[in-house]
Amino acid sequence: MLTLPPHTSHRLQPLDKTVYGPLKTYYNRAMDGWMRSHPGRTVSIYEVPELVKQAFLSAMSPTNITSGFRATGIYPFNRDIFPEEDYAPSMVTDRANPEDEPSAIADLPGEEPSTSAAAHLPGPSHVHVTAGPDPGEPPATLPNPEHSSSDESGCSAHLGYVSPEVIHPLPKSTERKNRIVRKKVKTRIVTDTPEKMELEKAHKEKEDKKA
Repeated sequence: MLTLPPHTSHRLQPLDKTVYGPLKTYYNRAMDGWMRSHPGRTVSIYEVPELVKQAFLSAMSPTNITSGFRATGIYPFNRDIFPEEDYAPSMVTDRANPEDEPSAIADLPGEEPSTSAAAHLPGPSHVHVTAGPDPGEPPATLPNPEHSSSDESGCSAHLGYVSPEVIHPLPKSTERKNRIVRKKVKTRIVTDTPEKMELEKAHKEKEDKKA
């Protein structure tokens, strides 16, 4: 017994590889042939089973079925049936989460802390950086990531991370209007004698009012 992992059926499902494609092709051919033989008519649900039968017998052949297991590497077993580039989309999940990165940079012993490291050290709400090309200029002020503000969704704005909700907020629902209270009715069989007589009586009263 073989279990197909999630998001792999387009590669490991034998029917998807070699059966459903020909089935669609043969069905379209059968549909075109029927429309040429019956000009001006519309295909109904009564003709569809016959058209599907023709396509089914052509597509569900032993050759197509067995080739599906061979094309997916199931039987005969072939672990190298897929090239390395087929696994490229999964590489996106190997990237680290920005919020999980360390918020402080450790300097080597005996060295002065760098400006980038000083900007990540805990302290007041702002860190004053005095290093610069011109000592006469006022010190630049950088926000401290440890005390950075957070948006309403709780996502911190430090380390360059921007929540999608900040760029495109979720729409707010409008006030709900008063719902219409419908009259409760019960299921009934209108062909029963009591129900039929009641309907006829109501219809007769309606006609008398019009008259």
